[in-house]
Order: sequence, then structure tokens, then C-alpha cells
Amino acid sequence: MDELHRVVVAVDIGGTKIASALVEVNESKPVILSDTQHSIPTQAAQGGEHVLNRVAQEVRTLCDRAHSWPNGELAVVGLAVASPGCVDFSGRIVSATDILPGWTGLALKSRLEQLSGLRVYALGDALAHTFGEVRWGAAQGYDSALLVAIGTGIGGGVSIDGKLLHGSHSAGGHVGHIGHPAAADIVCSCGHRGHIEPLASGPGLEHVYVQLGGAPAENPCDGAQIAARARQGDPVACQALEQVGQYLGSALGNLANVLDPAVIVLSGSVAQAGTLWLKAVRKGYAEQAIVPVASTQLVLGDLGDDAPLIGAAEAFLEGFGMCGRARGVWIDADDDRRIP
Repeated sequence: MDELHRVVVAVDIGGTKIASALVEVNESKPVILSDTQHSIPTQAAQGGEHVLNRVAQEVRTLCDRAHSWPNGELAVVGLAVASPGCVDFSGRIVSATDILPGWTGLALKSRLEQLSGLRVYALGDALAHTFGEVRWGAAQGYDSALLVAIGTGIGGGVSIDGKLLHGSHSAGGHVGHIGHPAAADIVCSCGHRGHIEPLASGPGLEHVYVQLGGAPAENPCDGAQIAARARQGDPVACQALEQVGQYLGSALGNLANVLDPAVIVLSGSVAQAGTLWLKAVRKGYAEQAIVPVASTQLVLGDLGDDAPLIGAAEAFLEGFGMCGRARGVWIDADDDRRIP
């Protein structure tokens, strides 16, 4: 089989939706076969086993597509999974928040290997997102980067010299769970109080909009609607975007004071809210960043929703040493740990 026709099945499991696609892999950038992209609701409230079965069904559907490809059968070389929570080197979910109930403890990699018959590489969804932007997006070419993905929750990743910080407890990059004084009395999805996630995520934006009187609590607007209203000049929507943007920016300023990344990449659905939100993030950042990191660029991601799929496929390739990729995925792991 010609190398140009090798594909990885890539799946991005989110709190709201499961996105999947066939990703063509070769010597250059992994390419998503656009007519194979698909998403279904996660149905997270029905529990981890239910979500796992939905993922397995999506994988089977994509494998069937590959085997009946119009221009000749595609060779499926494996499955790359971007998962919520902390994923250890064995592909097990060490910890997950209430955004996906019943996910903690799931042996994701081994279960999907059994269900699919494919080689599986699993990593955290935000780390996959980060890896995509580092290898092929807005963070490409920088010696270090902090990525923040703002959607249903807030995730992130840290890259140094092109490798991801996994952490000693598989928790590297959990940006959403740093403290913010404005969240002192708010319960986070992880169960603790005081974290930035419930303030500045999509649900946080919706909550602030309701609190400011923008919509009744029984009929709230979603983040996209709030952003659209802000663009139309709705003063409450503008205020809500500015408020959550500044919350996030101040948290990022504190992180930059510790990490000193060369660039900070903002991605996820909330990052598409528009210029007003981005200006507010940069303002909040400037209020906290010390002089050496004050000039660090805060930029929007290049890959959008494709970033986790591309990043997961790239991690699969490097983790299994395919297509000449031998740079390694993790900062703190040698080869035998990097390949579960």
C-alpha cells in the first residue's frame, strides 16, 4: 500500500460532542479527509461505558469508510484518541471531572484495542490540541508554548522544545484548575472551589450573562449566541464577554509569570467569540504579567476544531515511531514509557 494512502482513525472526545475523522498520514502534515469528518453528541450524562461504546461505533464506521474508499482501500494503521481527563502512559484515565461522569478509572486504550482490533494511542484532549498547534499550527517554530482551549471546560498544555509536559501524575497542562479570586465561592467541575474554569469557560460565560440580566435563568443563551449579540451591540453581552475575558487573561498572566512561554495560543469555541473577548483577555493578562513576560504574544490557534484530531494523529505517529517521526511526544518520558 502506498504510504500516501495510510490513515489514522482520530477521535476527539469532548464533554458535548465526539468528533472523528480519517487522517491521512505521510512525511508532512497529517491531513484530515474532510468528507470523513463527523460528530455526534457525547451524551456524557449516560456514563463512561455509554460514551466508550459510542466512540467504538464511530471507529467502526470510519474503518468501514476506509475499506470502501472510492479510489482504493485505505490502510488503517491505528486509532488516535484525544480524551478528557488525565491520561497516563498506559492509556488509562487517572482522573476526570464531572463533565464526563464515570470516566475516571477507565482503561481507555486497552478497551478500545479490544473493541476495534487496532493499535491505539491515547492522550489528554487538551494535550492533543496543544500538540496539533505546536507541530502544525500557531505555535509551530516556537521553543515553548502554552495552549489554552476554552470550551465546555478549560484545558491546556505546555510544550518545551516541541515536546509536551505530561507531568509526574499525568496532570500536566490543567489550566482550568488554577485559582482565581472571583471564583472563591463557585464549585468547579472537579469538585473544588475557586478555579478559573467555571468563570471563563462557555458555561461560565452563559452564567455571567444571566447574572448580568442578559437572559432569564430558565432560558439562557449559549456562548455563540452571546457572542453574536455582542457583535450586534448588546451592552450586556459585551459586558459578559469582557468580564470573562479579563478573568481568563489575569489567570494566564499568573501562569506566564511561572512558565515564561514564548507564545500563548488561545483555542476552543469560546476563543471564537471575537475581538472584544480577545482584547479583554489581553487586558487581564497585562494586569498580571511581570515585565519580562509582558510582551509575550497571545494569539488565536490556526487549526480550530481540527487541532485535537491532527494532534492525536501526530502523537500516534511519533509514539509508534512511524513516518520518520522520532522526536518524541513527552518531555519526561523515554521511549519505553512513551509507547504504551
